[in-house]
Amino acid sequence: MNKLPEAMTLAGIMGTSQPWGFIFRWASSTPYFMDELLAFSAMHLSSLQDNPTLKTAYLLQATELQTRSLAGFHAVIADIRDDNCTALFCFSLMIGIHTLYNAACKKGHFSEHIDGFVQFLEVYRGVPTIAFQKRDIIITSEMSPIADMMEIFITSQHPEPQTPHSVVDCNQLKDLMTSSRERLGPGSYNTCLEAVQSLGQLCDRSMRLGRPNSTYVFLNWAHDIPSGYPDLLRERGPEALIILAHWAWLLHQESDFWAYGSAGRDLIVAIAEHLGSYWAKWLSKLLNALKN
Repeated sequence: MNKLPEAMTLAGIMGTSQPWGFIFRWASSTPYFMDELLAFSAMHLSSLQDNPTLKTAYLLQATELQTRSLAGFHAVIADIRDDNCTALFCFSLMIGIHTLYNAACKKGHFSEHIDGFVQFLEVYRGVPTIAFQKRDIIITSEMSPIADMMEIFITSQHPEPQTPHSVVDCNQLKDLMTSSRERLGPGSYNTCLEAVQSLGQLCDRSMRLGRPNSTYVFLNWAHDIPSGYPDLLRERGPEALIILAHWAWLLHQESDFWAYGSAGRDLIVAIAEHLGSYWAKWLSKLLNALKN
């Protein structure tokens, strides 16, 4: 527990002066929350280790604690009440970050690496779901600052005017979808196009809000993507992977947050190596930006 305040860098990102009281209050009365809080601490300790044996041991401990916490969480998720919704929202956020960290740890094994990010996208989709069910309570709770930073209650489905992004070129991605339209078929084409549009909106919000808000905003993409997109990633569809690589650039911009680290860079490189030269031109901006 001695590393917990360092591990839980939510404090600085939330911008609250005394954030730990309510976190520990929830944990002391909610076993699944305590398990995930301890899992987060073990995960952070793993990230600090140079010794592979210790790193693996802490990561295993984090996984065991997370598994136990999820079992407890699933037992109560169907009963979202006024008195537990804020803790459930915070827990879901932590689980999302933890799942992303687990995915990043699978680098070097492409199939497991991508499947890990698919799992993150699917797990994290539930965060706004919980928030929207009890919006009136969460916006007046201790978690209100982070909900505001994530802009989690923005419900507009209309495309926002897109500010040109120097690296994530959504117009180029749309060109890719157009050139692949026949190969993709109507369903997959529309799914990929929606994913690109949501990525463009995410870029706008990330640039507009700036740091530290953007540290969590980019996670919202998991909720904004169409439901069929993770299946295209499971199929290793090149277009879907290229879109994911561009989202990974936003993740790379937050690399100083210990839970993300080199995850964005590693994912971009892994996808580029997997797809090879045929698809290289669609990833060239990303790879050149990584070099610079």
